Amino acid sequence: MRLLVFTTQFPPEIGGVETMTWELSRHLQEQGVELTVLAPEVPHCVNFDQANTLRTKRYALPGTNSGIAKLKQKRVLARLLRETARETAPEFILCTAWDPCAYIASITTLRGKRIPYFLIAHGMELFQLPKGFGARAAKALMRKRALLGAERIIAVSNFTRDRLIELGIQPGAIRVIPNGVGAVDTSPLVSQNAVITTVARLVPRKGHDTVLRAMPLVLRRVPKAVYKIVGTGPELGRLKELVTDLGLDGHVEFCGQVTDSERTRLLDECSVFVFATRTTPTDFEGLGIAVLEAMQKSKPVVVTRAGGVPELVEDRQTGLIVEPDDPSRLADAITELLLNRPLAEAMGRRAESVVRERYDWKAIASRYVTEMAVCANS
Repeated sequence: MRLLVFTTQFPPEIGGVETMTWELSRHLQEQGVELTVLAPEVPHCVNFDQANTLRTKRYALPGTNSGIAKLKQKRVLARLLRETARETAPEFILCTAWDPCAYIASITTLRGKRIPYFLIAHGMELFQLPKGFGARAAKALMRKRALLGAERIIAVSNFTRDRLIELGIQPGAIRVIPNGVGAVDTSPLVSQNAVITTVARLVPRKGHDTVLRAMPLVLRRVPKAVYKIVGTGPELGRLKELVTDLGLDGHVEFCGQVTDSERTRLLDECSVFVFATRTTPTDFEGLGIAVLEAMQKSKPVVVTRAGGVPELVEDRQTGLIVEPDDPSRLADAITELLLNRPLAEAMGRRAESVVRERYDWKAIASRYVTEMAVCANS
Protein backbone atom coordinates (compact mmCIF):
# COMPACT_ATOMS: atom_id res chain seq x y z
CA MET A 1 0.00 0.00 0.00
CA ARG A 2 1.27 3.48 -0.91
CA LEU A 3 0.33 6.38 1.33
CA LEU A 4 1.00 10.11 1.30
CA VAL A 5 0.79 11.75 4.72
CA PHE A 6 -0.14 15.42 4.30
CA THR A 7 0.45 17.58 7.37
CA THR A 8 1.22 21.09 8.58
CA GLN A 9 2.55 19.84 11.94
CA PHE A 10 5.58 17.57 12.07
CA PRO A 11 8.84 17.22 14.03
CA PRO A 12 11.25 18.64 14.90
CA GLU A 13 8.49 21.06 15.92
CA ILE A 14 7.07 20.08 19.33
CA GLY A 15 3.39 19.41 19.97
CA GLY A 16 0.70 16.76 20.25
CA VAL A 17 -0.21 16.60 16.56
CA GLU A 18 3.48 16.69 15.62
CA THR A 19 4.20 13.67 17.83
CA MET A 20 1.08 11.83 16.66
CA THR A 21 1.96 12.32 12.99
CA TRP A 22 5.54 11.16 13.51
CA GLU A 23 4.65 8.07 15.56
CA LEU A 24 1.80 7.01 13.29
CA SER A 25 3.89 7.50 10.14
CA ARG A 26 6.87 5.50 11.34
CA HIS A 27 4.71 2.67 12.68
CA LEU A 28 2.76 2.51 9.41
CA GLN A 29 6.08 2.24 7.58
CA GLU A 30 7.19 -0.56 9.92
CA GLN A 31 4.03 -2.44 8.92
CA GLY A 32 4.93 -2.35 5.25
CA VAL A 33 3.19 0.81 4.07
CA GLU A 34 5.18 2.61 1.36
CA LEU A 35 4.96 6.07 2.85
CA THR A 36 5.89 9.66 2.04
CA VAL A 37 5.34 12.59 4.41
CA LEU A 38 4.61 16.03 2.96
CA ALA A 39 5.44 18.40 5.83
CA PRO A 40 6.42 22.05 6.41
CA GLU A 41 10.00 23.27 6.35
CA VAL A 42 10.93 24.25 9.91
CA PRO A 43 14.22 25.00 11.72
CA HIS A 44 16.52 21.96 12.07
CA CYS A 45 14.29 19.79 9.85
CA VAL A 46 17.18 18.79 7.57
CA ASN A 47 19.09 17.14 10.41
CA PHE A 48 15.91 15.54 11.72
CA ASP A 49 14.99 14.05 8.34
CA GLN A 50 18.51 12.74 7.77
CA ALA A 51 18.41 10.93 11.11
CA ASN A 52 15.36 8.79 10.31
CA THR A 53 14.18 6.52 7.52
CA LEU A 54 10.89 8.22 6.67
CA ARG A 55 10.77 9.67 3.19
CA THR A 56 9.90 13.31 3.88
CA LYS A 57 9.31 16.11 1.40
CA ARG A 58 9.41 19.57 2.96
CA TYR A 59 7.65 22.69 1.73
CA ALA A 60 7.86 26.41 2.48
CA LEU A 61 4.84 28.70 2.21
CA PRO A 62 4.31 32.43 1.72
CA GLY A 63 3.00 34.42 4.69
CA THR A 64 -0.70 34.66 5.49
CA ASN A 65 -1.15 38.28 6.59
CA SER A 66 -4.08 38.88 4.26
CA GLY A 67 -6.90 37.07 2.53
CA ILE A 68 -5.02 37.18 -0.76
CA ALA A 69 -1.92 35.69 0.91
CA LYS A 70 -4.00 32.85 2.35
CA LEU A 71 -5.43 32.14 -1.09
CA LYS A 72 -1.91 32.05 -2.56
CA GLN A 73 -0.85 29.68 0.20
CA LYS A 74 -3.66 27.26 -0.65
CA ARG A 75 -2.73 27.40 -4.33
CA VAL A 76 0.87 26.57 -3.46
CA LEU A 77 -0.25 23.67 -1.26
CA ALA A 78 -2.50 22.31 -4.00
CA ARG A 79 0.39 22.43 -6.48
CA LEU A 80 2.75 20.75 -4.01
CA LEU A 81 0.22 18.03 -3.24
CA ARG A 82 -0.37 17.39 -6.93
CA GLU A 83 3.37 17.23 -7.67
CA THR A 84 4.07 14.90 -4.76
CA ALA A 85 1.15 12.65 -5.69
CA ARG A 86 2.45 12.48 -9.26
CA GLU A 87 5.88 11.42 -7.92
CA THR A 88 4.66 8.86 -5.37
CA ALA A 89 1.37 7.56 -6.86
CA PRO A 90 -0.36 7.05 -3.49
CA GLU A 91 -3.48 4.96 -3.11
CA PHE A 92 -4.59 7.27 -0.31
CA ILE A 93 -3.71 10.62 1.22
CA LEU A 94 -3.79 10.78 5.02
CA CYS A 95 -4.61 14.33 6.17
CA THR A 96 -3.80 15.16 9.79
CA ALA A 97 -6.28 18.06 9.94
CA TRP A 98 -9.15 19.37 7.83
CA ASP A 99 -7.68 22.86 7.50
CA PRO A 100 -5.86 23.17 5.26
CA CYS A 101 -4.87 19.59 4.45
CA ALA A 102 -8.19 17.83 3.84
CA TYR A 103 -9.64 20.89 2.12
CA ILE A 104 -6.65 21.02 -0.23
CA ALA A 105 -7.00 17.28 -0.87
CA SER A 106 -10.69 17.77 -1.68
CA ILE A 107 -9.94 20.26 -4.47
CA THR A 108 -6.78 18.66 -5.88
CA THR A 109 -6.95 16.22 -8.78
CA LEU A 110 -4.35 14.14 -10.57
CA ARG A 111 -5.00 13.32 -14.22
CA GLY A 112 -8.57 14.50 -13.75
CA LYS A 113 -9.29 12.31 -10.71
CA ARG A 114 -9.30 13.12 -7.02
CA ILE A 115 -7.12 10.86 -4.86
CA PRO A 116 -9.12 9.29 -1.99
CA TYR A 117 -8.14 10.77 1.36
CA PHE A 118 -8.52 9.96 5.03
CA LEU A 119 -8.94 12.74 7.57
CA ILE A 120 -7.94 12.60 11.25
CA ALA A 121 -10.32 14.66 13.41
CA HIS A 122 -8.90 15.62 16.79
CA GLY A 123 -11.51 17.90 18.30
CA MET A 124 -11.53 21.64 18.72
CA GLU A 125 -10.19 22.40 15.22
CA LEU A 126 -13.59 21.36 13.87
CA PHE A 127 -15.26 24.41 15.41
CA GLN A 128 -12.65 27.13 15.11
CA LEU A 129 -14.17 29.55 12.59
CA PRO A 130 -13.57 33.29 12.04
CA LYS A 131 -15.86 35.79 13.75
CA GLY A 132 -16.71 37.84 10.67
CA PHE A 133 -19.87 36.67 8.88
CA GLY A 134 -18.39 36.40 5.41
CA ALA A 135 -15.16 34.72 6.48
CA ARG A 136 -17.07 32.42 8.83
CA ALA A 137 -19.49 31.33 6.11
CA ALA A 138 -16.66 30.74 3.63
CA LYS A 139 -14.66 28.64 6.06
CA ALA A 140 -17.75 26.65 7.06
CA LEU A 141 -18.22 25.73 3.40
CA MET A 142 -14.55 24.72 3.18
CA ARG A 143 -14.98 22.54 6.27
CA LYS A 144 -18.09 20.91 4.83
CA ARG A 145 -16.28 20.07 1.60
CA ALA A 146 -13.26 18.69 3.49
CA LEU A 147 -15.39 16.49 5.76
CA LEU A 148 -17.86 15.22 3.18
CA GLY A 149 -15.15 14.45 0.65
CA ALA A 150 -13.16 12.15 2.95
CA GLU A 151 -13.11 8.44 2.25
CA ARG A 152 -13.08 7.95 6.02
CA ILE A 153 -12.85 10.31 8.95
CA ILE A 154 -10.80 8.95 11.82
CA ALA A 155 -12.09 10.42 15.10
CA VAL A 156 -9.65 10.16 18.01
CA SER A 157 -12.49 9.63 20.52
CA ASN A 158 -16.20 8.92 20.74
CA PHE A 159 -16.66 12.50 21.90
CA THR A 160 -15.09 13.77 18.67
CA ARG A 161 -17.20 11.33 16.64
CA ASP A 162 -20.35 12.77 18.19
CA ARG A 163 -19.23 16.30 17.29
CA LEU A 164 -18.73 15.18 13.68
CA ILE A 165 -22.25 13.77 13.61
CA GLU A 166 -23.53 17.12 14.90
CA LEU A 167 -21.86 18.68 11.85
CA GLY A 168 -23.89 16.42 9.56
CA ILE A 169 -21.42 13.58 8.91
CA GLN A 170 -23.00 10.16 8.55
CA PRO A 171 -21.91 7.73 11.30
CA GLY A 172 -20.88 5.15 8.70
CA ALA A 173 -18.20 7.50 7.38
CA ILE A 174 -16.51 7.75 10.79
CA ARG A 175 -14.19 5.32 12.54
CA VAL A 176 -12.97 5.88 16.10
CA ILE A 177 -9.26 5.14 16.40
CA PRO A 178 -7.48 6.83 19.33
CA ASN A 179 -3.97 8.16 19.28
CA GLY A 180 -1.32 5.95 20.85
CA VAL A 181 1.90 6.14 22.80
CA GLY A 182 5.35 4.80 22.03
CA ALA A 183 7.15 2.24 24.17
CA VAL A 184 8.94 3.64 27.23
CA ASP A 185 10.37 2.34 30.46
CA THR A 186 7.74 2.30 33.20
CA SER A 187 8.52 3.75 36.60
CA PRO A 188 7.12 3.26 40.10
CA LEU A 189 5.43 6.01 42.06
CA VAL A 190 7.85 8.16 44.05
CA SER A 191 6.24 7.51 47.43
CA GLN A 192 8.47 9.88 49.42
CA ASN A 193 7.24 12.93 47.48
CA ALA A 194 3.87 14.65 47.07
CA VAL A 195 4.33 15.92 43.53
CA ILE A 196 1.28 16.84 41.45
CA THR A 197 2.03 17.30 37.75
CA THR A 198 0.28 18.62 34.66
CA VAL A 199 1.83 18.52 31.20
CA ALA A 200 -0.16 20.78 28.88
CA ARG A 201 -0.08 23.99 26.93
CA LEU A 202 -1.03 26.97 29.10
CA VAL A 203 -4.41 27.82 27.60
CA PRO A 204 -7.81 28.21 29.34
CA ARG A 205 -9.10 24.84 28.08
CA LYS A 206 -6.49 22.93 30.08
CA GLY A 207 -7.84 24.08 33.47
CA HIS A 208 -4.56 24.86 35.25
CA ASP A 209 -6.44 27.55 37.16
CA THR A 210 -8.80 24.96 38.64
CA VAL A 211 -5.84 22.98 39.97
CA LEU A 212 -4.32 26.13 41.46
CA ARG A 213 -7.61 26.94 43.21
CA ALA A 214 -7.65 23.37 44.56
CA MET A 215 -4.11 23.61 45.94
CA PRO A 216 -4.91 25.51 49.18
CA LEU A 217 -7.36 22.72 50.05
CA VAL A 218 -4.75 20.06 49.23
CA LEU A 219 -2.12 21.80 51.37
CA ARG A 220 -4.36 21.70 54.44
CA ARG A 221 -3.93 17.93 54.47
CA VAL A 222 -0.65 17.53 52.58
CA PRO A 223 1.45 20.55 53.59
CA LYS A 224 4.49 19.56 51.52
CA ALA A 225 2.60 19.08 48.25
CA VAL A 226 4.09 20.73 45.15
CA TYR A 227 2.33 21.36 41.84
CA LYS A 228 4.62 21.23 38.77
CA ILE A 229 3.26 22.76 35.57
CA VAL A 230 5.06 21.61 32.41
CA GLY A 231 4.43 23.66 29.28
CA THR A 232 4.19 27.19 27.97
CA GLY A 233 1.41 29.35 26.58
CA PRO A 234 -0.54 32.60 26.78
CA GLU A 235 -1.98 31.87 30.25
CA LEU A 236 1.42 32.00 31.96
CA GLY A 237 1.11 35.54 33.28
CA ARG A 238 -2.42 35.06 34.61
CA LEU A 239 -1.51 31.77 36.28
CA LYS A 240 1.53 33.32 37.99
CA GLU A 241 -0.69 36.12 39.33
CA LEU A 242 -3.13 33.50 40.62
CA VAL A 243 -0.31 31.69 42.43
CA THR A 244 0.55 34.92 44.24
CA ASP A 245 -3.08 35.76 45.00
CA LEU A 246 -3.65 32.30 46.50
CA GLY A 247 -0.46 32.40 48.56
CA LEU A 248 0.99 29.38 46.78
CA ASP A 249 4.55 30.63 46.34
CA GLY A 250 6.91 27.75 47.08
CA HIS A 251 4.25 25.15 46.23
CA VAL A 252 3.96 25.75 42.47
CA GLU A 253 6.76 25.32 39.94
CA PHE A 254 6.46 26.51 36.33
CA CYS A 255 8.80 24.20 34.43
CA GLY A 256 8.25 25.76 30.99
CA GLN A 257 8.98 23.96 27.72
CA VAL A 258 11.27 21.01 28.46
CA THR A 259 13.29 18.47 26.52
CA ASP A 260 12.07 14.91 26.08
CA SER A 261 14.51 13.64 28.70
CA GLU A 262 13.46 16.33 31.18
CA ARG A 263 9.81 15.55 30.52
CA THR A 264 10.50 11.89 31.25
CA ARG A 265 12.24 12.81 34.51
CA LEU A 266 9.33 15.00 35.60
CA LEU A 267 6.85 12.22 34.90
CA ASP A 268 9.04 9.76 36.80
CA GLU A 269 8.98 12.06 39.84
CA CYS A 270 5.23 12.61 39.63
CA SER A 271 2.98 11.17 42.34
CA VAL A 272 -0.37 12.18 40.82
CA PHE A 273 -0.99 13.44 37.28
CA VAL A 274 -3.82 15.97 36.95
CA PHE A 275 -5.61 17.03 33.77
CA ALA A 276 -8.44 19.38 34.74
CA THR A 277 -9.75 20.29 31.30
CA ARG A 278 -13.00 22.07 30.56
CA THR A 279 -15.26 22.15 27.51
CA THR A 280 -16.84 25.08 25.70
CA PRO A 281 -18.99 24.96 22.54
CA THR A 282 -15.94 25.68 20.36
CA ASP A 283 -13.03 24.41 22.43
CA PHE A 284 -12.53 20.96 23.93
CA GLU A 285 -9.97 18.21 24.43
CA GLY A 286 -10.42 15.51 21.81
CA LEU A 287 -8.41 12.85 23.65
CA GLY A 288 -5.50 13.89 25.88
CA ILE A 289 -2.18 12.29 24.91
CA ALA A 290 -0.50 13.63 28.05
CA VAL A 291 -2.90 11.54 30.16
CA LEU A 292 -1.94 8.39 28.25
CA GLU A 293 1.76 9.18 28.69
CA ALA A 294 1.31 9.54 32.45
CA MET A 295 -0.71 6.32 32.68
CA GLN A 296 2.00 4.57 30.68
CA LYS A 297 4.47 5.63 33.38
CA SER A 298 2.30 3.89 36.02
CA LYS A 299 0.92 7.14 37.39
CA PRO A 300 -2.61 7.43 38.80
CA VAL A 301 -4.45 10.25 37.08
CA VAL A 302 -7.15 12.69 38.07
CA VAL A 303 -9.13 14.01 35.10
CA THR A 304 -12.32 15.98 34.58
CA ARG A 305 -15.44 14.85 32.79
CA ALA A 306 -14.81 17.01 29.73
CA GLY A 307 -14.23 16.22 26.06
CA GLY A 308 -12.82 12.82 25.17
CA VAL A 309 -10.48 12.57 28.16
CA PRO A 310 -12.79 10.46 30.41
CA GLU A 311 -12.78 7.73 27.74
CA LEU A 312 -9.17 7.01 28.70
CA VAL A 313 -9.83 6.50 32.41
CA GLU A 314 -11.86 3.90 34.28
CA ASP A 315 -13.03 5.70 37.41
CA ARG A 316 -11.50 4.33 40.62
CA GLN A 317 -9.63 1.68 38.62
CA THR A 318 -6.98 3.56 36.63
CA GLY A 319 -7.66 7.01 38.04
CA LEU A 320 -10.33 9.36 39.34
CA ILE A 321 -12.84 11.41 37.33
CA VAL A 322 -14.38 14.60 38.72
CA GLU A 323 -16.54 17.33 37.26
CA PRO A 324 -14.75 20.29 35.61
CA ASP A 325 -14.36 23.68 37.33
CA ASP A 326 -14.85 22.20 40.81
CA PRO A 327 -11.71 22.91 42.90
CA SER A 328 -13.17 21.28 46.03
CA ARG A 329 -13.88 17.92 44.39
CA LEU A 330 -10.59 18.08 42.54
CA ALA A 331 -8.74 18.68 45.81
CA ASP A 332 -10.48 15.71 47.41
CA ALA A 333 -9.42 13.43 44.55
CA ILE A 334 -5.81 14.62 44.56
CA THR A 335 -5.56 14.35 48.34
CA GLU A 336 -7.01 10.84 48.36
CA LEU A 337 -4.30 9.61 46.02
CA LEU A 338 -1.50 11.45 47.83
CA LEU A 339 -2.51 10.02 51.21
CA ASN A 340 -3.54 6.53 50.10
CA ARG A 341 -0.35 5.20 48.52
CA PRO A 342 -1.56 1.58 48.11
CA LEU A 343 -4.61 2.82 46.17
CA ALA A 344 -2.50 5.17 44.04
CA GLU A 345 0.03 2.48 43.20
CA ALA A 346 -2.67 -0.06 42.33
CA MET A 347 -4.31 2.46 39.99
CA GLY A 348 -0.94 3.23 38.42
CA ARG A 349 -0.23 -0.42 37.73
CA ARG A 350 -3.64 -0.94 36.16
CA ALA A 351 -3.24 2.24 34.11
CA GLU A 352 0.07 1.05 32.67
CA SER A 353 -1.44 -2.30 31.76
CA VAL A 354 -4.40 -0.69 29.98
CA VAL A 355 -2.15 1.61 27.94
CA ARG A 356 0.13 -1.26 26.96
CA GLU A 357 -2.80 -3.39 25.81
CA ARG A 358 -4.94 -0.77 24.06
CA TYR A 359 -2.87 2.24 23.06
CA ASP A 360 0.44 0.93 21.75
CA TRP A 361 1.24 2.64 18.43
CA LYS A 362 1.79 -0.71 16.74
CA ALA A 363 -1.80 -1.71 17.47
CA ILE A 364 -3.12 1.73 16.48
CA ALA A 365 -1.22 1.68 13.18
CA SER A 366 -2.60 -1.80 12.45
CA ARG A 367 -6.12 -0.42 12.76
CA TYR A 368 -5.30 2.26 10.18
CA VAL A 369 -3.87 -0.34 7.81
CA THR A 370 -6.97 -2.50 8.18
CA GLU A 371 -9.29 0.43 7.51
CA MET A 372 -7.36 1.48 4.42
CA ALA A 373 -7.35 -2.09 3.11
CA VAL A 374 -11.13 -2.26 3.52
CA CYS A 375 -11.54 0.98 1.59
CA ALA A 376 -9.12 -0.15 -1.11
CA ASN A 377 -11.11 -3.34 -1.66
CA SER A 378 -14.57 -1.76 -1.54
